[in-house]
Amino acid sequence: MATATRELAERSTTARPTGFRPASRSRVRIVGGTLLSLFAVGAILLIFSTADKRVPVLQLVHDVPAGSQLSAGDLRTVELSVDPSLQVVPAAERSAMVGQYAVVRMVAGALLQRQHLQ
Repeated sequence: MATATRELAERSTTARPTGFRPASRSRVRIVGGTLLSLFAVGAILLIFSTADKRVPVLQLVHDVPAGSQLSAGDLRTVELSVDPSLQVVPAAERSAMVGQYAVVRMVAGALLQRQHLQ
């Protein structure tokens, strides 16, 4: 009987614990997660670095009625971060825009657009 109790005691000390055991981590998953994180950080940095790119464009200082001729005093240069789909006039083309006629009424503060001129 003493040997049976001794065997039971030895089995209980060598038995596996029955508590929570987390799953083993795979090195492939760790490397994959790290690469995915680095890619996400790089994409965010790329987006924010291009979002601050400013371009000088022309803006109207005064209201310009339809049919009026643009003068140099009607325009000023502002720097904006613009979307490529917005058809604004670059500040380098200021001299070409002076003397053009307005097709529609343009209000002060609006960005100058080619389709509003003839």
